[in-house]
Amino acid sequence: MYAIVALTLILLVSLWYAWMRPSLMDMKSPYKVPETSQALSITWADYLKDCGGEQIVENFIHARSLFNRNYEHNTVEWTGYLYEAKPVESLIPASWFDDLAYTVSIKMWPSESHLHPDIVLSVPYTVAEATQIPDFTELAKGSEIKFKGMF
Repeated sequence: MYAIVALTLILLVSLWYAWMRPSLMDMKSPYKVPETSQALSITWADYLKDCGGEQIVENFIHARSLFNRNYEHNTVEWTGYLYEAKPVESLIPASWFDDLAYTVSIKMWPSESHLHPDIVLSVPYTVAEATQIPDFTELAKGSEIKFKGMF
């Protein structure tokens, strides 16, 4: 009898907490999304100093806070080297991926990995058509690419 009462109380408190707690989808500081977008004049090396792999391993919360405050939704213009470009073919109808034309993998200098690309760009059809960019699959691996991207 006492076990049933205890379990009922635990269930009620759990349900009350689940109902009253903040939503997991609410954006809270330090993860607040900036309201405006601006062009940043930083280098890849500057970005690595703030939010690179070593900083993430050392202090994830601090690196994430810096990223959200200084980089998220802002644009940069960098030069890198083509690692791989693939046209996107969606297997799921009416999905988010239906708008993507290409995924372009870029190696930067200095690189964080000897084996993997540093940046993966998602190029939507709307951008590919509006800017009349060339077919990425025709470019040779290692080709220098100047790109403008939004975090």
